[in-house]
Amino acid sequence: MAQHDAPDQDALDQDDFGQVAGEPPLTHEGMPISGWHFGEPIPDLDRIPQERWREALAPLRRGTRQMARAHCQSDVQAAGILIGELMLEDGEATWRAMETPPPAMPRAGAPPSRRSAEQVNFRLTADEHQRLVTAARIYAMRPTALARLLTVRGVDRALHEHRRDG
Repeated sequence: MAQHDAPDQDALDQDDFGQVAGEPPLTHEGMPISGWHFGEPIPDLDRIPQERWREALAPLRRGTRQMARAHCQSDVQAAGILIGELMLEDGEATWRAMETPPPAMPRAGAPPSRRSAEQVNFRLTADEHQRLVTAARIYAMRPTALARLLTVRGVDRALHEHRRDG
């Protein structure tokens, strides 16, 4: 590539969201993105300063926010917390937060449980399993851990509704 054909390195290293990689970045309206999710740009949180994450994530739908978190390498926990806050602000999770009881606290002084006393097995179709794997990736969990969490939370929710309605 001739010298006059080379892109301006300063333009590649700087944009409205701060420092980015030295290669031509994927951007949308000045925001570094990692790709697209159902027509929405997925913010590349690794290339956006953390203080600008809220600005980048706030206008997006929940699924696109989760995709941004799934692609984040720098601070997944901070991204998850911010996305949770945005969900509450959006009102999407407000009813769940009000209706679902908090998980029970362990007994005082009880060591954390390493093994369950009982085992539950169930089969999933190939499509159900693929959806579980996809959801587990979004939450940075193993599919078995997410299946257990969802099962336990679902049972807790069913019992709570039964007590409330019954």
